[in-house]
Amino acid sequence: MTKIRLLTISVIMLMIMNIAMLLFLMQRPSHPPRPQHGKEGPRSLIIEKLKLDQEQVKAYELLIQKHRQDILGTNERIEEERYFLYNELTSSQYGNMDSVCAVIGALEAEIERIHYIHFQNIKKLCREDQIPLFNELSLELSNLFNAKPGPKKP
Repeated sequence: MTKIRLLTISVIMLMIMNIAMLLFLMQRPSHPPRPQHGKEGPRSLIIEKLKLDQEQVKAYELLIQKHRQDILGTNERIEEERYFLYNELTSSQYGNMDSVCAVIGALEAEIERIHYIHFQNIKKLCREDQIPLFNELSLELSNLFNAKPGPKKP
């Protein structure tokens, strides 16, 4: 086998390997998938990370129910306001846009307040030995409940 033939075969093999690697990389998702917490959402993860006992789990279940009701009600109000906002496009007057957007913004802020109070209540459930676990979990909360995957903030 001549040197030219060996060089040609090597170049062809390298090209095939590069194409295969590019195809492999294009099939992978561009970001790691968000962790799945099963049907229960983050409930089981929080129970596990905080090492909640049975009594604490029962109290936590009540907190979850209240939290869901509060969030659902606020989300419904946001949807009503959005409906009103976009219905205004059918008329020739757009005078309420700023005020409706302000209401939607206030409702979004209310959702964050509801979340924050929910986690304050979870912290109140914790025993003294669980507080360090809660503090560790609190550093992960923004990523845990982020609707859109993205870079982690320091």
